Amino acid sequence: MSILSFNVFVGSPFSSFLRDGTPPLVGSRRIKDQFAAIMKLRPDVVALQEIYFEGIEKAYIKGLGAEYDYRVYRRTPRLGAICFVLIHIFGAAFLWAAMKAGVFILLRAFSDDASKFPRAEPWIMSEWDYLYFFAMGIFALFGRTITILVFLRGRVNTANMIMFRRDRIEEFHHPALKDREKNPNASKIVGAHIFHEQSGDFLNWFRPRGFIILPLQLREYPGNPVYVVDCHCSLGSQQLRQVQQIVGVTDRICRSTDEDFEGWEGNVVILGDTNAVGESEPMKYMINQAADGGRTIDAWLEMPDKGDDQPTGGATWTNENHLAVGWHRLPDHRSDYIFYRSNAMAGGMQNLGCSIVMQSHEGRRLSDHYGVIAKFRIEEARSSAAKGAV
Repeated sequence: MSILSFNVFVGSPFSSFLRDGTPPLVGSRRIKDQFAAIMKLRPDVVALQEIYFEGIEKAYIKGLGAEYDYRVYRRTPRLGAICFVLIHIFGAAFLWAAMKAGVFILLRAFSDDASKFPRAEPWIMSEWDYLYFFAMGIFALFGRTITILVFLRGRVNTANMIMFRRDRIEEFHHPALKDREKNPNASKIVGAHIFHEQSGDFLNWFRPRGFIILPLQLREYPGNPVYVVDCHCSLGSQQLRQVQQIVGVTDRICRSTDEDFEGWEGNVVILGDTNAVGESEPMKYMINQAADGGRTIDAWLEMPDKGDDQPTGGATWTNENHLAVGWHRLPDHRSDYIFYRSNAMAGGMQNLGCSIVMQSHEGRRLSDHYGVIAKFRIEEARSSAAKGAV
């Protein structure tokens, strides 16, 4: 089973080619390049981050839907209607300011005495600023290209999405999932989990970060689930508490002595954009805090691809990537990971190799992050024949 983790990079909060050269993701050449790069790899599972609104979700369904099924979880936006109104008020204000300033520009341009028409309000520095405000007003009022608007109103919970090849992979449906009211433990595992710790970024109050858990199985090995945990952690000190929450949930899946979760045992793959470097306290906690003597293993550290095309140290954020430079000024580092926990009760899994991918397509950058792909050999559960599949 091959699994890819990739942050699609929705864009800057006010995503516009007028601002920073980064066009909106939906409908752009960049998202088409992402599709092409993924189809070239053809992983069994694709775990995506920054699916902040339905436009990206629908684009991915259209772009990969010929071969991939998908799973997202919905949410009710916090103050969604209020945010919608406020954004449009700001857009109207931008538009009014730009049009008023534009009148002064025209009068100055066609007047014999430009001194009669000063440069409007002093807080606008140049004619280029007038044009920028005008464009922002138009986008806010009539367009869908201001990322902040769709970010606040998006209904994709935790902004994570998992896709899987329908010819090889299917969802694992535990009997408890058929009646969640009678089996409250079901909602404690499968689905969207909001981080309890959301401090450090005020936008988290509108769009809380978190992770989703989806149990999948190889079609040839039914009843032998792999729980895919797709996460997107915050950038800051709150990472540790967020990682602790992830580990707490996955421990219950792997802990065969937990009577409340008997029958839920399976292998676990934790992946995504953690926004944490490998030697940080959250990542050390991820590896060292497995329950019952189990180990959470960093797939890249265990079996790294040493090819010439691989970034130094497995970095997934580099300064040679123009989409990353200027957004966060950080040294080259690894912030995207694939961890796994092999569960003997579920037959276990073996890491066959991990690579850094999705750096570019035909010379064009795909995201501010690179992707990570790992391939695993999944063994059948103890009750079945002792053979494995990849």
